[in-house]
Amino acid sequence: MKNRKALALTLLLTPLMMSATPSSAETDNQFNNLKTEAKGQTKAFATDLKSVLKQGMKASGPEGAIALCNTQAPAITSKHNSDEWTITRTSLKVRNPSNKPDARLEKILNDFEVRKTNGEEVKSMAHAEVIGDTFYFTKAIPTAPVCEKCHGTNINEKTLSVIDKLYPDDKARGFKAGDIRGAFVLSKKIKGKKITNQK
Repeated sequence: MKNRKALALTLLLTPLMMSATPSSAETDNQFNNLKTEAKGQTKAFATDLKSVLKQGMKASGPEGAIALCNTQAPAITSKHNSDEWTITRTSLKVRNPSNKPDARLEKILNDFEVRKTNGEEVKSMAHAEVIGDTFYFTKAIPTAPVCEKCHGTNINEKTLSVIDKLYPDDKARGFKAGDIRGAFVLSKKIKGKKITNQK
């Protein structure tokens, strides 16, 4: 009799347990959808930042780009932060100390450097993971030739004076085209069923 009751209870609870636990296919799809969404958010953010930099460069060269970025980048960042997505930037060598990476991001950035050494293209390099109920996405930022005017190894004195004035704790120098300049960092709270990390 006890065995029959136990069997009946198991049969009753099994569908409920299965419905509460996402299948592997569901997890894969949700994880991949989040990555796709994060890539779209990153592209929009990067496009707005580049637009401001180009505007400054066109108006008064590297000095104008730095000055405009200093005043406009925070507003652009705020614009792209929403109730769902949080987005910012970081680097192993930051210009703004408030963008310094925490231990988790520092590990990812160092891993990016290893991946670059192993031949992976910087422009396609990214890292995605779930921690608790939050999805995290980190996208490498490649150093373009134009970036060397403000972040390179041979920055002119006029540009350096503007950098030193606006960013007295600047460490974002010495980069060459093709280097990993830093990374875009995004996060989003996961609603509904919990998912796990996927490849």
